[in-house]
Amino acid sequence: MEFTRILRHTAAGPLRGMLDIPDIRRRVVFDLKQRHFEDLEISVPLGFGLSAPISSAEFWVSFEEIFFEREYATLLENVVSLTGLPQRWIDLGCHAGFFSLWLLYERFKSGLAINDCRALLIDPDPRIVDQVKKLIANNHLESSFQFLPFAISSAPGKTEFAVRSYMSSSLASLGDGDSSVQLVETINTKDLTSYMSRPYDLIKVDIEGSEFDFLTSYDETLKSAKHVILEWHSWHTGGGGVQQLHELALAKNFRILQEVVSPRPVTIKGKPETCGMLLLENKALTISP
Repeated sequence: MEFTRILRHTAAGPLRGMLDIPDIRRRVVFDLKQRHFEDLEISVPLGFGLSAPISSAEFWVSFEEIFFEREYATLLENVVSLTGLPQRWIDLGCHAGFFSLWLLYERFKSGLAINDCRALLIDPDPRIVDQVKKLIANNHLESSFQFLPFAISSAPGKTEFAVRSYMSSSLASLGDGDSSVQLVETINTKDLTSYMSRPYDLIKVDIEGSEFDFLTSYDETLKSAKHVILEWHSWHTGGGGVQQLHELALAKNFRILQEVVSPRPVTIKGKPETCGMLLLENKALTISP
């Protein structure tokens, strides 16, 4: 132990001297960001004792969209006006976990208790497992948040999952661009509801084209949700574009409260595609004007 301390002390001087040289310092910083980003232990304080760990440079994009661009804010305002802030929710396609952390932050802002909140976060991307676990541990949410590394799919057992950059990972049959394909476990509606008892105030669905599978194969989960924020992708597994999802939602006894269409163009497999978000209300569980 003493030898290690002496060695560290001896090496520190020359290392600091090298870091004083701009070219070397830039190279070291570059390597840290590209190859050892997680070791930087970046965490953004949010207030109320909450913080958002950023264990990969890519997670900054999700953090910015949710906390700064507030992409879900108008949808949540509609939910709040009808049933208040969610207390129990499922986050399908949770990615870095920031949507659920943001909901918790909004509850703090409103002076609501958080010890009775329950959230189930689900995402099969193997790269986000440590990130979400860190978010839960750093904010002491072990009794409130649970994470499951499963895919949403109509196919039982295992399915091929394409790991892509910047929140575009999806079932291998969907999407576009460079990817590595891995086999991941799927979860069915019965097992999903066994992890978190019903009903649910909100389900957020951002699963990059598998939203058709969710609407058609997860009835037990879907009918237990007061509201659903559904991120849709025109290239979804059903093949019928957003109109097909509209019709499915209506057939499942939901009404469409709000739709936001992304202004950003998307090209998938050489074809122009669109995406956006739907806010759905379960007519069987809510009463609204």
